Amino acid sequence: MPPPELDALRPSPLRFDQLSGIRLVAHRRESAALAYTAPDFFGFLRIADALKRDPALRERLCVVPYDVLRDHLIESLSSDLVHASRQTLPRHWPFATAQLDLTKPMRWGFALFMVLLTALVVVAPFTQQVWLIPFWVTAMVLPTMLRLAALATPQRSERAGRAVASEVLPIYSVLVPLRDEANMVDQLCASLARLDYPALCRKRM
Repeated sequence: MPPPELDALRPSPLRFDQLSGIRLVAHRRESAALAYTAPDFFGFLRIADALKRDPALRERLCVVPYDVLRDHLIESLSSDLVHASRQTLPRHWPFATAQLDLTKPMRWGFALFMVLLTALVVVAPFTQQVWLIPFWVTAMVLPTMLRLAALATPQRSERAGRAVASEVLPIYSVLVPLRDEANMVDQLCASLARLDYPALCRKRM
């Protein structure tokens, strides 16, 4: 498949989610335009109806497998897909990403602070600097204490829901169509009989 007209094929950023629905790619040659399509069932019906009206369409239309068309789109729009994946989160939630909400000095400052704090914690046991001990205790002991506190927290006992009277429950009809599956009838009956539903509301035919 030749490379497509990318300027005409490239979708807008808001339509990249609908890229999977593209089933036709146009390619312009010197003589005429040629379209590659991977239609579904109803697409074939529309193509057949269009061929009745314009028989010359068969010279401008080429039917290809959908996997071939999809791989071609991915290869042709790979850079745009990567860019769209990077911008999806900032586009929908602009203040949920640090690269937009925080300035560059703030991000670099926080990263350097974490590196410095980690280095101080690592060297604290090997030095005689007493003032480093609180940092070491905070970084090493505090996470363990939080885990122990989480384990010791009692779970909330959920109150049992108030039982509903069997008379007010609706009657459901379960239809199981079978065809040449007589050996499945016993298993289906056993499974339906194990439903947690009042017997008086369950009718089996």
